[in-house]
Amino acid sequence: MDETSFDGALRIPRSSLMGRLGEIPRDREVIVLCRIGIQSRAIIRELRDMGFDNLLGLEGGTFAWKYGIEGGP
Repeated sequence: MDETSFDGALRIPRSSLMGRLGEIPRDREVIVLCRIGIQSRAIIRELRDMGFDNLLGLEGGTFAWKYGIEGGP
């Protein structure tokens, strides 16, 4: 398993985000992930500006999650 593989995850590259907004659920919490957390924070800001209020980020990204690094690299 690579560090960004999660069963049932919806994988949307940032370059495809605008064309796939309709796939992002609004009726439950959504965790936005990236490798170290920087891109996911930016995406959360963008999506919140578009009215999404159900977004969470993984502090330190998948790298920190995989290796148990508090606060990320």
